[in-house]
Amino acid sequence: MRAEGARGELAVSYYQPGDEQAILELFRQAFGQERGLEAWRWRYEGLPGATEHIILVKDEDGALCGHYASLPFTVVFRGKEIEGALRVDFMVRPDLQRRGIGGLLIDASRKHLAERCSLHVSFPNPNSTPITYKKGPHFVDEAPVYWRLTDAGSLFRAWGWRSVPRFLIIWANFILSAIYYLLDIPVLPDRDLDHEVGNRFAELLPEGADFRRQGCGIYFKRDAAFLRWRFDDNPEREYALFILKPKPEAEGPTGYAALAVMEYGGFKLGFVVDLLADPPRFRTIRYLLSRAVDWFRTREVEAVTCMMTGRNAYTRALKSLGFVRVPNRFLPRTLNVSIRVYDEEVDREYVCNLDNWIITWADTDLV
Repeated sequence: MRAEGARGELAVSYYQPGDEQAILELFRQAFGQERGLEAWRWRYEGLPGATEHIILVKDEDGALCGHYASLPFTVVFRGKEIEGALRVDFMVRPDLQRRGIGGLLIDASRKHLAERCSLHVSFPNPNSTPITYKKGPHFVDEAPVYWRLTDAGSLFRAWGWRSVPRFLIIWANFILSAIYYLLDIPVLPDRDLDHEVGNRFAELLPEGADFRRQGCGIYFKRDAAFLRWRFDDNPEREYALFILKPKPEAEGPTGYAALAVMEYGGFKLGFVVDLLADPPRFRTIRYLLSRAVDWFRTREVEAVTCMMTGRNAYTRALKSLGFVRVPNRFLPRTLNVSIRVYDEEVDREYVCNLDNWIITWADTDLV
């Protein structure tokens, strides 16, 4: 695959050791922020096989012009494990945009993945969403993100209302607190539930831990290896981990919640990065979410957010605690989810229905 660029022919190639410095510089140019070498190594060298999925476009002098990569993940499809991928870091050098490099990268990535996995998922940012639509994915729609506002002032600021009287914000927060107080009252007793708090899955889970999402048709696999790579080894974030701990006198559900606090766009946000209960009972999930909300309250976040697909006990528990799904048009940044199926034996119609999935922030590279 070749195209014409500012400096002659552009050619598709694959990552070779030593390319990482040019990749990090392209990341800085494309996104206006720095990514350290340690973070790059965690992402691509810490995950087996990831460097084999890094596709590059270079000019005839060897200068890097574009980049697209995929992280190989195991997907559980109707109880069977299949090979999947998360496409990440779609980048084109700013001075070479709109010259066909993006399309070249997408075509090369599809050809590469079609020979190696059954499907891929991606979360195109506002800049890459138009070409994503143009290339005709099998599915693209808004990512389902739920929010629980904890400070009305942040909502007014997000809407651009900078001169709202202070007393109105105080009254709005009073009303919010009253509503949440009522919503937070347990629907059913949870005295038989308990949890342990930590910062590393390696210290909280046995090495062979393997979680299942009962009743869910398709999801990214959760086992000790993935959780330790995704959360323990991540040099860019610190996470709080809540692990369900059954009472000694009886066996109970297993599960966890992974939480993070981040500054984004001038707002202090709490993220329920991952959430799992096995079996996925409404009461158990609500218990984990309630404890997460309590933890975020002590961190004085302005809003709590959780990505969650499907119509299931997870979304019911979110709604019961005052979380509301907010469409992209009300958010400062759009976020879409895109899917493409390569394996003809995988039911495309089933895969392209998000109600059959469970996807959380942990299945993205964003938090």
